[in-house]
Amino acid sequence: MSVRKKYLLLLCCVAFCSIAGDLYSFHSAKKEKQFQQLIHHFRCVVCQNESLASSHAKIATELKHQIYLMVKENKSNRTIKNYLLSRYGNFILLKPPFIRETYFLWLTPLVLFLIGVGIYFCLCQKF
Repeated sequence: MSVRKKYLLLLCCVAFCSIAGDLYSFHSAKKEKQFQQLIHHFRCVVCQNESLASSHAKIATELKHQIYLMVKENKSNRTIKNYLLSRYGNFILLKPPFIRETYFLWLTPLVLFLIGVGIYFCLCQKF
């Protein structure tokens, strides 16, 4: 491949990257910051350990667009969060709250750790 073709390819890549970066445009930095915080706060419902910001799944793109529209309509973070919680439940939160439905999620690591410590001490006393 000639040098000229390489530069042309690089130019095309840079042009497409700049187009992709302007997918969500805002009139104020405050709204853009709100949008960025929200998409980092919610989980992709398909890619379980990814935020909406880092996921490229179709549903994540649709959710980002929905959040974008709600931010543009001057909806508060609370309103947007309540909307998503009503549709997807606590599963959509990257950090689920400590409530009855999530006790198992939060307490299982602690219980397993305590069981492991107990087994360790029992085995150490035998030897």
